[in-house]
Amino acid sequence: MRDSTPWLADVTLDYAVKKGGLRLHPDALKYYREAGVAIHEESM
Repeated sequence: MRDSTPWLADVTLDYAVKKGGLRLHPDALKYYREAGVAIHEESM
């Protein structure tokens, strides 16, 4: 997927979840919470 969408290489877990870079789908939010990942409030 990264080959067809070069901009995706800049989207890291740290950016997307921990720093509030992306709003998460409710199921993704549940998954990351259950995995113990700290989630920025802007990603909720």
